[in-house]
Amino acid sequence: MHISLIILISKKIIQKISNDDRKSKIILISILIFYGLIIGFIPSAIRAIIMAILAISSKLFYRRNNSLTDISIASLIILIYNPYYLIDVGFLLSFGATIGIIYIFPKINKINFKNKVIRYIFETFAVSLAVNIAIFPIIIYFFKRISISFFITGIIMTLLVFAIEVLGIIFIFIPNNLVSILTYIIKLMTMIFIKIAEIDLGGFYFKVHNLINIVTYYLILIYFLKCISKKYIKNIFKKVIIILLIISMIITYKEINRDYLKISFIDVGQGDSTLIQTPGKKNILIDGGGNENYDIGKNILIPYLLYNKINRLHYIVISHFDFDHVRTEY
Repeated sequence: MHISLIILISKKIIQKISNDDRKSKIILISILIFYGLIIGFIPSAIRAIIMAILAISSKLFYRRNNSLTDISIASLIILIYNPYYLIDVGFLLSFGATIGIIYIFPKINKINFKNKVIRYIFETFAVSLAVNIAIFPIIIYFFKRISISFFITGIIMTLLVFAIEVLGIIFIFIPNNLVSILTYIIKLMTMIFIKIAEIDLGGFYFKVHNLINIVTYYLILIYFLKCISKKYIKNIFKKVIIILLIISMIITYKEINRDYLKISFIDVGQGDSTLIQTPGKKNILIDGGGNENYDIGKNILIPYLLYNKINRLHYIVISHFDFDHVRTEY
């Protein structure tokens, strides 16, 4: 959003200075590169800047712009610069969300409301839904939980982010004696933003899936979104999906029918927590750790159990009631 805002404002200013369309586009590209240098080229910003530059460049060279090509080139450039971004949650969420907006949002946003307010609410909801469909496996892998709050917070936050960004740009041009007033307004809006982000209307925990499940999910998504036009490629996709589903079922069957004893000592810091998985498919937790300033249950135990595909504990045993053995609040 803020890259789009930078482009919009810069274009208006450049149009006042120069009537040469090609020079204006070159100046605009230079502004985007300079802006990237100022903010430090974080992955999400690099993606947006590269995609914007490619879109502007396509007009310079009289070429048709393609969003999938743009996002592919952006990801390639970023990964050449730092291959470790491939496992960075910010990188994955940024690219996943963008793909969701480009390909899934148009499939959902089919209803055209005449009322502008209703249309805005529906489109914001559709964008949030499209993004969450695209990044669902990434969210589960890193956070193990899907919150249902995004349906409400997304609508409010879009307006709030836009307002903060506009004020931030105005900040550059106002006299020093007005800076303190604007700073107070931005701080107040940022505080409201943080409070809205903390709203939790509940959610769902999911067991973490393996790489095969994640790949299968995206292949099925691509297949049903009809992103592929050629029939023979569709047939290949269908066969690959079926093979992966069979492999996934075999792996799941082996995990369910485990015939050995497994004992895991969970790192909960100062304290103890032990998980015993019996051949009879029973899950026994002995102690849960504890920390006065850190929720061990929420931040360590729940993610660990879900990562190991455990969503039920048959027995919980407390060895003794010292703080570092039983202080698990989640």
